[in-house]
Amino acid sequence: MSETPSAPETASAESSSAATPPAKRLFSPALVLACVAVGAVVFAIAWSQINSPAVAGRGVDFDRTLNSLGLGSPVSNKLGDAFTDSDQDLVVDTPSDAAALRDPDTLKFCFLSENAGNVDPAMWQPLMDAISQATGKPVEYASFATADDQMLALRDGGLDITLFNTGNVPRAVNAAGFVPVASPSVQSEPASYNMLILTKADSDIKAVEDLRGHRLALTRYGSNSGYKAPLVLLKELGLEPERDYDFAFSGSHDNSIKGLADGSVKADAVAVASDLFAAAIERGEVKEDAFTVVYESEAFPRAAFGMAHSLKPELAQSIQDTVLSFQFAGTSLQAQFPDSDGFSPLAYKDSFALIRRIDDAVGFKHEIKTEVPTAQ
Repeated sequence: MSETPSAPETASAESSSAATPPAKRLFSPALVLACVAVGAVVFAIAWSQINSPAVAGRGVDFDRTLNSLGLGSPVSNKLGDAFTDSDQDLVVDTPSDAAALRDPDTLKFCFLSENAGNVDPAMWQPLMDAISQATGKPVEYASFATADDQMLALRDGGLDITLFNTGNVPRAVNAAGFVPVASPSVQSEPASYNMLILTKADSDIKAVEDLRGHRLALTRYGSNSGYKAPLVLLKELGLEPERDYDFAFSGSHDNSIKGLADGSVKADAVAVASDLFAAAIERGEVKEDAFTVVYESEAFPRAAFGMAHSLKPELAQSIQDTVLSFQFAGTSLQAQFPDSDGFSPLAYKDSFALIRRIDDAVGFKHEIKTEVPTAQ
C-alpha cells in the first residue's frame, strides 16, 4: 500500500502526480552502505570469537555448556526408566526376559580416546584376539565420532564391548545401560589420575587463587578433569566462572597442554588430566619445566571397561574373565596405558561416587543425543 494520499477520482494521472509531492527518502545510499559495513565488521568479529581455537567447543554445545557451568540448578541423575537395579549397586540389571538377551554372532568393540582421533584400532587387536579366542566369536572394531554415538550404539545393540573415559562413565551407565567391570590397574590396584591446573613457568599465577581475572582453558564438554571437575572444585574454593575467571575451550587435553606451551591457546592456565600431561612429556611434545602446577585434585578412577547389559550372562562372564586376566606387557596396549599393567575389578558404586557428585553439582544431565550413530 502506498503511503502517499490518493488523488480525487476526477483528477487525471498527470494532475495527481503534479499535486502529490514525491516521497522523501528515509535513508541515503551512503548511510545504508555504512550500516552494512559496520554490521559486517561486527558479524566478522563475533564469528571469529566463536570459532577461534581458544574457544573451540563454543559451537553446537555452547548453550548447554553455559547451562552446565555450575551456575544453574543441580540435578539428581539416576538410571534411565527403561532399566532396573534390583541389588542397588547403581548398575543396570541383566534383562530378566530371556527374549531380551543378546548373543551376537560377531562382537563389536570400541574405545573413544579422551583425545579423539589419536587411537589406532590395531592397538586393541591383542585384547580383541583374546576375547575372540575365549568366546569363539569374531571381534570387530567399530569407530564412532562421539561419545554420544558410542552410547547410542551400546544402548541399541550396535556395540557390545567398550571403554568409556572417566567423565562419560556415569552417563553411559545411566543412559546406555553400560556395565563397567574393569579399570586399568597397576599391580592389581586400580590406576588413577588427578586433575591439574597448569600455568606457564613464568606466569604471575603462582597459586589457584591467582586465577581471578585470568582465563582458564577447559578441554571439551563431558570431560571430567578438563571440564566438570575444575568447575566444581574451583567453585568450592570460591572461584566461579565468568564472575572470577574467564574460560575458553581448546577441544582436547593435548590442545590445552601444547597450546599453553606455544601460545596457540589464548589462556593463562589450563585444566588437564595428570596422566595425559605425563604422556605429552614422555612423548617429548612439551618440557615439564615449562609449566607450574598450581592445583592438583584428589585422585579419580581411570577409564572403565565394560559391556552392554543385554549380553547373555555366560557370554558377559567369559568376556569379563578374559579382560581381568589380560596383561599389557609385550602388547601394543602399553602405549595407550603406559603406567598400567592390566585390568582390575571395578566397583562402580564406590569408585565413581565423586564423579557422580560432580555431574550432579554442575547440572550435567545423563542424557544422549538422539542422532543415529554411524560406525566408520
